[in-house]
Amino acid sequence: VWASTSLLEGTVSLTANAGLIRKAVFPAEILPLVNVLANLVHFLFALPILAGALIVGRFMGYQVGGWEAILFPLVVALQVPLLAGISLGLAALNVHFKDVKDIVSNLLTLMFFLTPIIYVLDNIPAEFKVLRWVIAWANPFTPFTLGYQALLFHGAWPEPFVWLHMLAWAAGAWIVGSWLFARLGENLAEAV
Repeated sequence: VWASTSLLEGTVSLTANAGLIRKAVFPAEILPLVNVLANLVHFLFALPILAGALIVGRFMGYQVGGWEAILFPLVVALQVPLLAGISLGLAALNVHFKDVKDIVSNLLTLMFFLTPIIYVLDNIPAEFKVLRWVIAWANPFTPFTLGYQALLFHGAWPEPFVWLHMLAWAAGAWIVGSWLFARLGENLAEAV
């Protein structure tokens, strides 16, 4: 929910606050970032419910949670630049192309089903190699989902390649999103 809400709200943040952007001293890049951070706070407020469920599950004999969960903030910290970078890029694109919000909304629905949230990645049959590759490597949300699952539900450390995959997606999204915003942001005041 944090990811999808941040991206949807971040996409329209510049057009929804056109009056602020027209002010000469207002830095427009703050608006998409505020949406990511505000939704992060909402995400953090939901964590006590998750913690309670993990504690109950532990008392019921399931191997959920554990000391590995101490790395949970690191996964969250890696997800912030991913979402911020994507939001920056989408916000700049939305100023110039008005259908971006609708496309993002539909893509997020598709990405939900292409992220191993309600299924296990290893359960995808071997004959669906292309689909498995898309889900495992071309989906920016998969390594974060696998990281959360390993730490919270499997009581294990995420594999090193999962950490590297998260880091690569976070750095790549931040670099591309920042570049796109800088490139398209030169005439934001006129475009909104």
